[in-house]
Amino acid sequence: MTTEEEQMQGPSGSEEKIYVSVRLRPLNDKERLRNAVPDWECINNTTIIYRSHLSISERSMYPSAYSFDRVFGPECGTRQVYDQGAKEVAFSVVSGVNASVFAYGQTSSGKTYTMSGITDCALVDIYDYIDKHKEREFILKFSAMEIYNESVR
Repeated sequence: MTTEEEQMQGPSGSEEKIYVSVRLRPLNDKERLRNAVPDWECINNTTIIYRSHLSISERSMYPSAYSFDRVFGPECGTRQVYDQGAKEVAFSVVSGVNASVFAYGQTSSGKTYTMSGITDCALVDIYDYIDKHKEREFILKFSAMEIYNESVR
C-alpha cells in the first residue's frame, strides 16, 4: 500500500501507459422487472467474461474472457472505483503532470454517473492536499466535456 505522499507523486519511471479499468453496472429497474440476467461477469479484479446466450458451438467462435488493469463489478461503489481506478492519475496533477480520466461506452452504461462521482472525489482530495501544503503554490486547470453522437456538449 502506498502512502498519500507516494500517491501524490504520480506514476514513476520513464515509461507511462494508459491504465484501463472497466466498471460493470448493475441491472436497472426495468431489467430486474423482466428478470434479465447480466451478460458480463467479473471473475476477478482484472478479468470479465461474457455469459453469452449463444449455443455452445457458437460460443467457441467468439472470445469470452477479457483482461484489464482493473475490473469493478456491479456491487462496487463509485468511491471504490475512484480509490482503486482513478485516484493515482488524479493526484498526479499536484506533481505537475497533466492527467486525463476518460469514460467510454454505450448509452445508459453509467458513464455520466461514474464520472460525476470520480470528479467529486478527485476535486475533494486535490483541494485537501492543497490545503495541507500551503508552502507550495498550485495552479489548477480543469476541463470536462461530453461527446454524444460525435458532438461536444
